[in-house]
Amino acid sequence: MRHEGKRGRLVRMAGFRLSVLGTLLFTIGTIVVFAVIYRTTAETAHRMLAPIIASTRADVLSDALEDHLTLAGEIQQTDRLTKHSFYALTNAQGRQLAGNLVMPRDPLGWHSLTRFNEPGLPPGVLSVDGIGYPLADG
Repeated sequence: MRHEGKRGRLVRMAGFRLSVLGTLLFTIGTIVVFAVIYRTTAETAHRMLAPIIASTRADVLSDALEDHLTLAGEIQQTDRLTKHSFYALTNAQGRQLAGNLVMPRDPLGWHSLTRFNEPGLPPGVLSVDGIGYPLADG
């Protein structure tokens, strides 16, 4: 068996240390490269998708606003509305019309509205331009 000298042992240890250092640097470099690629891809995807998401949100909000304004416009045309059209509303439509402010049933079976009642109107009466219409009990 060959006996290794002091210098041989130092060279072997230096080689081992260099290989560990090389592996460590390679691992760190790989992580940095993948992080840069991920960040660049995420930023690019965000830049590409942001206008699409914004326009989709705008379309949805625009449709909802249009529906709301249509309903509000129909309510404001009180000369065309009759009491019978309000009586024909179902319970769900009444809730939608009142903006989900309909309270649970009171003992009379009407629906109490909190913010749509004007002074002097009984509970369960929707006030449109000062004219009171009872909500249908569906």
